[in-house]
Amino acid sequence: FNAGKIATLYVPFEIDAENVVGTEVYKFKTVVKSDVDNRWKFKVSTASKILPNTPYVVIPEGTQVTFDIPTSVTLNTTTEGETTAANSWEFVGAYQYEKFILDNNKPVYLFADQARDGAKLGEFVKIADGAYINPMRAYLVYHKSAAAGMQKSASGTPGGHILLPDA
Repeated sequence: FNAGKIATLYVPFEIDAENVVGTEVYKFKTVVKSDVDNRWKFKVSTASKILPNTPYVVIPEGTQVTFDIPTSVTLNTTTEGETTAANSWEFVGAYQYEKFILDNNKPVYLFADQARDGAKLGEFVKIADGAYINPMRAYLVYHKSAAAGMQKSASGTPGGHILLPDA
């Protein structure tokens, strides 16, 4: 993790967000295209609880994320997590290293963990050949076929947002 920079988190247990030490935790709401600057915006809201098999966005104060687990937790990788799909976008978590294959009908976006090749640290970037994700992290998928029939979303969705490159 990079201190003060946006990252993703995907865990197989339930824990109160306040027990993720020194980290702000946000849950996925939607992705909408801005009428003002025509950029995609990843909308989030503050999470009070982290559920298993559900991806989250975090902003850690330091380079590590630690969990203050007051009691035991049950590891669970089999049940479905909270819904994280909206407006042709899907926020997906991974429990194992995964190398992506480019699919123009389903472009994938990862958070940049370093600044390079025009990408800024802590921003979603469209993947290139050879891109991969590490375990317990999350990524975005844009389903272009679903977007063809998508109606315009209402603007002014409450919550924070993160800018995305054009899909």
